[in-house]
Amino acid sequence: VGMEINPYDLPRDHDESHKLRREYAGARKIIQVKDEMIEYLLQERERLLRAHADASHQAANLNSAAQHEMKQWVRLTDKFAQELDQFQLACRYCKAPLSRSSVNTYCPYNRKIHQNLRGGGGSDFLQHGDEGSGLHRFEPTHRRASSRSKDGI
Repeated sequence: VGMEINPYDLPRDHDESHKLRREYAGARKIIQVKDEMIEYLLQERERLLRAHADASHQAANLNSAAQHEMKQWVRLTDKFAQELDQFQLACRYCKAPLSRSSVNTYCPYNRKIHQNLRGGGGSDFLQHGDEGSGLHRFEPTHRRASSRSKDGI
């Protein structure tokens, strides 16, 4: 069989084989780094999924606790408002509610002239809101309601 072999082809084949082997080793290293990166990313994904699930669970617990606390605050606020309502003040004579505009004004129904104002003598002087002083006398509204029921009004 007649084959012609060029003696210069052997070194070129040898160089090409070495080049391919080096490229193969480099490609293997790149593939190994890629595999490590993929493994790291998969582990990181699992860790983040667990952390997200834990955070979601904690958020749900916190939301539940916050809703419970808000309900307690609403209940306490309602109770406080009811207690404050018991201490609303209104004028004994004209029933005007206590406010900034009514606190130091004259009452249209407290106009009796007291004998001390006419010089009738005596050592007692009228106090703010006394009958005949002309001023409002503010009292808690719950007392007025209870005195009305006692008086039959």
